Amino acid sequence: MKYILPKISNIIFLSILSSVILIGPQTFNLDGDLGRHITIGGYILDNLSIPTQDLFSHTMLGKPLTPHEWLSQVIFAGSHQLLSLGGPVLVVAFLIAGTFSFIYRESSQRSQMPLTSLVLTILAAAASSIHWLARPHVFTFLFLAIWTSLLEQVQKDKKVSSWSFAILMLIWANTHGAFIAGFVVWGAYITGYLIDAFLERQFNLEKFPQWLTIGGISFIATLFNPSGFHLWRTSVGYVGNSYLVSHTVEYQPVDFHIPGAWPFLLMILLSVLVLSYKRQQIASAHSLLIAGWLVMGLYSARNVP
Repeated sequence: MKYILPKISNIIFLSILSSVILIGPQTFNLDGDLGRHITIGGYILDNLSIPTQDLFSHTMLGKPLTPHEWLSQVIFAGSHQLLSLGGPVLVVAFLIAGTFSFIYRESSQRSQMPLTSLVLTILAAAASSIHWLARPHVFTFLFLAIWTSLLEQVQKDKKVSSWSFAILMLIWANTHGAFIAGFVVWGAYITGYLIDAFLERQFNLEKFPQWLTIGGISFIATLFNPSGFHLWRTSVGYVGNSYLVSHTVEYQPVDFHIPGAWPFLLMILLSVLVLSYKRQQIASAHSLLIAGWLVMGLYSARNVP
């Protein structure tokens, strides 16, 4: 029977894929960035060179430009050349569907509770839908899920090559500027590892060099981009730009009076309830991730997904 019925992860993938395709026009009508991404990506494909100067702005023409999303722009432009505006919609649909299919499989395997994992995955998808747009940030959805899964395997003493992190980070850093979220999560895991070692009073730091190696070679991997270290200045600069943060809607806190934000509110409620009734102590890294992402999600709506 199991060979006849489709897997739940496949059902999730097809359901979300269909949902994103159905709301396809909305993914770029709610945001004006897609045209810019397609234009820059088209220039790269036509000229086989990545611009490091602004070529398309009237007031900023010739000014230095950090192409922190050039790879995703090439993918968007290539899909647009093949399928017109339907191309970027398909790219976004596959990325989002692939992300939550992967998340369900991870959750189900870790917890051995497939039904609970299914409900929470659907809830997480609904919460993240407030930022389903045809933009490079959807690549971060998938990369962050894979990155966290790899870190979890390291924490559980499973054999994972440090080069896996470097390769993933190399692609991520050339696709979207939110690659810095990977280092935030890495920081939570290494800090949690040190806290647990201290609380258990074993002070067994045998894995500490491995954690440092993962962070070190991943950081070096981010430097392999058209702008080198300037990529970090640009990515961190967005967060530190007070004018940008205070005037851009997606950087504003979540408005829980809007129904689209209610799934996130429900996730907060469930997190508090589960942690209140959980008798077994959870890893410090997990506590830091829950608290950290909760604060960042409340601080800025773009962090909810």
